Amino acid sequence: MNTAGGDRDDTIDLDDPVGGRRSGATRQQAEAPAGRRVPWPAIGLGGAIAAVALVVLGLVGELGAFLSSAPVIVPFVLLALLATLGERYGWARWLTYLYLVLLNLGLLVVSLGLVFAVSGGPRLSTIDRAPPAEALALLRPALVYLAIGLLLVLLGWLPLLPPVRRRLERLLPLRAGSLLNVAGLSTMLTLAALALAALAVLNGQPPLLTLVQGVAGDAVHVRPQDQIYQFVWLLPASLVFVGWPLRRGFGAALARLGLVRPSLRQVALGAGAGIVLVGVVLVLDPAIARLWEALGWPRTDTLAFEKLMAGLISPLGAVVIGVTAGLGEELAVRGVLQPRLGLLLANLAFTAAHAYQYSWDGLLVVFLIGLALGALRARTNTSTSAIAHGVYDFILVLASALGM
Repeated sequence: MNTAGGDRDDTIDLDDPVGGRRSGATRQQAEAPAGRRVPWPAIGLGGAIAAVALVVLGLVGELGAFLSSAPVIVPFVLLALLATLGERYGWARWLTYLYLVLLNLGLLVVSLGLVFAVSGGPRLSTIDRAPPAEALALLRPALVYLAIGLLLVLLGWLPLLPPVRRRLERLLPLRAGSLLNVAGLSTMLTLAALALAALAVLNGQPPLLTLVQGVAGDAVHVRPQDQIYQFVWLLPASLVFVGWPLRRGFGAALARLGLVRPSLRQVALGAGAGIVLVGVVLVLDPAIARLWEALGWPRTDTLAFEKLMAGLISPLGAVVIGVTAGLGEELAVRGVLQPRLGLLLANLAFTAAHAYQYSWDGLLVVFLIGLALGALRARTNTSTSAIAHGVYDFILVLASALGM
């Protein structure tokens, strides 16, 4: 096993019915025995009872807010569980394909709703009285996005084709025979493409920031609790994304994520890297702003962004962001994706995830920061890159809270 926690993944995999291969890696971390019977009736009954209880309790107070964070993550957890089972059972494999198609179409519907809310939603009540040309102009951004989105969803399904995924395996550290890897790649490509396409169709207007400025007003904002709730969902989800508990044991899943106990040297390296990144951004951000102004390109509205994040601009918010964004984003991107998709493609996903709150100038900064974090992950482990990311976010939020 790679003791540095880098991108190499030497943990054991079960025989893959799609690819017919078994990795020859170390077996220090034992996985679930292949012959173990899964108690499906008990799991189904327990899950149904838990779901009903959560729905009832979710109507009360903050628990409802906690449960409302689940739809952001739970659909992808279900995909990972199905894909993991699909590497062993034929019925689960076909169910995975069906669910993946529906999930990617669902992502398109959600993104289309955001695009329409920004471009046409405010004037929807007048569309029946508007001349045909004006009504078409009102709907044009959403219609264009729908056409582009359908094409992107179709392209996102290409990795499901055996010739395509075998070719991708030559370019990426992807296991073409792993249904979990292929389903993850398909979903990641669709998510990233839809987010970037929305920003392009809206002429560089990030959907969330535009909603803050107009349609939603004060209704769209981020609280410290919301960050914590999503983080709580993301921690076990990251383990499921790498095959726990059906294919990997808990220790093997942590090792696959690169979430190890960092040495004192790695702690110092991560903290130092975070401080250096702050200095780099303080120089880089004004330079990019001047370039964007010279070219006449739309820039991220910093006032709208501060309004969106107002609930987090405090010393406590700095700690919350440092932990939840630092560790959470690193687990998802540098822990789950990078060992299978490589640094560049994983960083594209990281960048695209910010397209709902940043315009192209902000995304350029995010991409460059992500490259540095990805390189740090490749040379050390996810724990070290999470320290760097957390220190970076903490310093910037704290500086903003103190008016610096």
